[in-house]
Amino acid sequence: MSCTPASPVAADIVRHMLEYFPSRGLIQHEWEKHGTCSGLSSQEYFAKVEQAFKSVKPPDQFKNPSSDKSFAPKDVDQSFAESNQASADAFRISCHAQELVGVEVCMSKDLKIQSCAISLRECPASSVLMHQLK
Repeated sequence: MSCTPASPVAADIVRHMLEYFPSRGLIQHEWEKHGTCSGLSSQEYFAKVEQAFKSVKPPDQFKNPSSDKSFAPKDVDQSFAESNQASADAFRISCHAQELVGVEVCMSKDLKIQSCAISLRECPASSVLMHQLK
């Protein structure tokens, strides 16, 4: 659901946010579905998104993997919790075909890490594969 009609996100904001999002389409989607409900301008909204991304500290073992590695989703949650002095239930692993897609973190509107709602699903795999960076 969009809250208000969404105009395209400015090209300079899109270029900058490609550091945090894999595609221009996803940036526009996030603005249309979430940003328009925030009461912020697109510039203010994406500044908050960047602040949220930068506030989460990935554990060292996930920063620059030099080889493919498998992890249990609960161990990934716990590692992120320890690196961010938070509860493991504030993190959720998303996967596809037993490959790690992403680590999601639940935050309050003031960007404090908080427990995720029960409805946010965890990856059902017993282990996920994280590929090395190329």
